[in-house]
Amino acid sequence: MTEPRPLKVFLCHASAGKSVVRKLSHRLAAEGWIDPWLDEEKLSFGQHWTTVIEDALDAADIVLIFLSRNSVQKEGFVQRELNYAWELSLEKPRNVIFLIPFRLDDCEVPRYLSSRQWGDYFGEKEESTYQILLRSLKQRHEQKLRLEAEEQKQREAANRERMEREAKEKAERDAAEKLALEKAERENAELAREIVKRKAAEKAVRKKAEREVAEKVARQKADRDIAEKAEPKNSELPVGQIANLSRTPTQKKEPEKKPARKFDFPKIVIATIIIITLLFGFWGVSYFINQLSTLGPTHAVTPTDNNLVGTIDSLVTSTVRALTASAAPTATLTPKPPTPTSTPKLPTSIPTLGIGSTKDGMTLVFVPAGEFTMGSEYLAEQSVYLDSFWIDQTEVTNKMYAWCVQAGVCRPPKPDSSWGDNGYFGNSEYEDYPMVDVDWYMAKTYCEWAGRRLPTEAEWEKAARGTDAREYPWGNDSPNDTLLNYNYNIAGTTEVGKYPAGASIYGALDMAGNVEEWVSSLDQFYPYSATDGREDLNASGPRVLRGGAWYDGNDYYVRTWFRLSEEYGNWGDGIGFRCALSP
Repeated sequence: MTEPRPLKVFLCHASAGKSVVRKLSHRLAAEGWIDPWLDEEKLSFGQHWTTVIEDALDAADIVLIFLSRNSVQKEGFVQRELNYAWELSLEKPRNVIFLIPFRLDDCEVPRYLSSRQWGDYFGEKEESTYQILLRSLKQRHEQKLRLEAEEQKQREAANRERMEREAKEKAERDAAEKLALEKAERENAELAREIVKRKAAEKAVRKKAEREVAEKVARQKADRDIAEKAEPKNSELPVGQIANLSRTPTQKKEPEKKPARKFDFPKIVIATIIIITLLFGFWGVSYFINQLSTLGPTHAVTPTDNNLVGTIDSLVTSTVRALTASAAPTATLTPKPPTPTSTPKLPTSIPTLGIGSTKDGMTLVFVPAGEFTMGSEYLAEQSVYLDSFWIDQTEVTNKMYAWCVQAGVCRPPKPDSSWGDNGYFGNSEYEDYPMVDVDWYMAKTYCEWAGRRLPTEAEWEKAARGTDAREYPWGNDSPNDTLLNYNYNIAGTTEVGKYPAGASIYGALDMAGNVEEWVSSLDQFYPYSATDGREDLNASGPRVLRGGAWYDGNDYYVRTWFRLSEEYGNWGDGIGFRCALSP
């Protein structure tokens, strides 16, 4: 039997009460069955506060809110935590203990929290309040374990029902397939018998035609022999008859010989072609039908096939008779068997788009369809399926963006903090460097002008990490100054494609460092779903940035799964983008 999981307790407090809450957290953890969540102990360097804290609140079994005169009146993140915790409590049943307020000094409890039983955790009441707190936590823990046990029973019952239903459906499918297979086998056997009968009939017709031709030829030859034998020769006639014959005005002629039968060559050639073609077709149909016994039930021959065979049989028989009736007595036609045709091989290589095949000259790399692992152990790891797509090999450059500006479609970059006296955008020295100082709408407008679109957050991550859940685009090895551009004595961006060793498995470059890249997705909690509204291009709100920038001082920011966000109207000298394309 597995150990019951500990009770997850979130400690919400202001910075002024940090020391008191820290001691309470350690005391709760010592109980052994409580897992307190305190930001200074749970947050890692580089993590996004908003995302991590809201995830912890979502996972909490109970939330302790510590109030003081400072936290009640102070505006900022503490109020955001309080409001979010209050919204979560409204989703709980009324009999569930979830939100417990505690006062750390003599402050006024907010009206929306005053309906909850609260305690004073200061002065002489601190110890008694702690004991009452333990009792409340124990009650919530037992309640949570009961609910989880009931849910587990429901899941097991649902699984049993599903398995029984699937087993029943499978048995029904197997029985239906067996019946269909038996029916198809009977039909194929019957059809095979019909084919054998037709072949025998065709053979008998051919033999009869050949026999009739041979008999006719023999009769003609016999008639000629009889005529030649019955006619007397001139030397055998009496002398008087010879003289009479010489005096007659019209001398008797010898019997005319019938001219030898001549071939009508064009007709014979055409007939030969027709008979070979028909025999070839009949041979193909017969071969196809003979193979039907090896196919499944869904390949049974239909009545249309029987009509086709009968039609071919009739045409072959009539053609043989017509041909043999007009041919020379000794002429026979022996059709050659058709030569099997080879099956063409389908291409296996994936087409690629080269330089010059896009409006802005960008090279795109292909990402095939399939599932990949999105997120990490810190960000709700999940399996996501994507259709195939193309993505820019590098970030969009200054030169490419300038063409869109010249076309009157794109706006010039925002006021920047460019490096050097000569500026950045519009300077030929930096034309192959990534475009920066663009907000989300500017990036979206450019991709649409170029005939593409911004990639979704999931597409960007798959293009960067592949299907083997890489920590970095090149693999799992720690980064260095040959793999990416960030914080390696580089005061700014570098030209795109400078670090080929850092390419992803699909050949995408600069997906770690150089500039953070806009994607189309809104900044919403995981699990990721492209249909939950986060891909609404008309919605307002923070949009996700991926890939890290040159100024990030920790390789945590350039991992393939790490996500940041900015308001869609913000920009900076480390924010750029690349585009994607659906096939």
